[in-house]
Amino acid sequence: MQDAGASYTDEKVILSQQNGWEGRSYGQLFRYSGADEYVLDPASQNKAGTRLAGVAQAGLGVAGVVASSTLCTTGLGCVATAIAGPVSADYAQAGARQAITGNATTPYGGQVLQSLGLSPQAAAYTYAALGIAPTLANALALNKAAAEISKYSQLARASYSEFTTQGIEVTPAVLATPQVKALSAELRVANPDMSAENVQRIVNGIVSSGSNLPIAATASFGSVLVKIVSKGEGVSSYTPFWMSPEQARATATMTAEQAS
Repeated sequence: MQDAGASYTDEKVILSQQNGWEGRSYGQLFRYSGADEYVLDPASQNKAGTRLAGVAQAGLGVAGVVASSTLCTTGLGCVATAIAGPVSADYAQAGARQAITGNATTPYGGQVLQSLGLSPQAAAYTYAALGIAPTLANALALNKAAAEISKYSQLARASYSEFTTQGIEVTPAVLATPQVKALSAELRVANPDMSAENVQRIVNGIVSSGSNLPIAATASFGSVLVKIVSKGEGVSSYTPFWMSPEQARATATMTAEQAS
């Protein structure tokens, strides 16, 4: 791509003359910063990410060899050592070669499984499973439990703070749909003194709040609407976010994660 773009000399001159805000400073656009030129680009050219991953894999492989050597206290433990030790050593050598060459390197065992017909991903999972020692399995279980606790802690904190919707992304194509145009028209009729900017802001908030575009519905005398809010938040009289009793009952039976 760089070679192909080298022929566009006039366009390159135009781009090199462009100025504007870049990060927190005003200056020439389409130019490397110091960090780009002297750190990030050389690191990319030298496959620093791939090499660092190889270093990490080599270190974990060596740690696996050391850990597996402590398992041979019973017959079953010695069997685990006989399997986990060589697999860990294989990962260690593959990681070391990757760190040196900068090229992604598959352990020999993974290559053998691929030659038997497994896909690269399936071979990687299968071979990794063979090398997981009981101590590592325990560590994985603890990590998973810690991740679950962290996830629900974040969920609990979120229930006390401002709720952020994660629905439809508001794009020009979405704004041009008949449903959204009808919504905008209804707001303008109901609020003739409201500025166009405020109408657009409210429309954007309503559209982005759900997984489907809003549709018109009529609330007749005796209709019941329900509002769910975060803990500690009052229900305002002007909010557009309401649901039916059926939707509220369905939400009440969900887990905290599903409801959020």
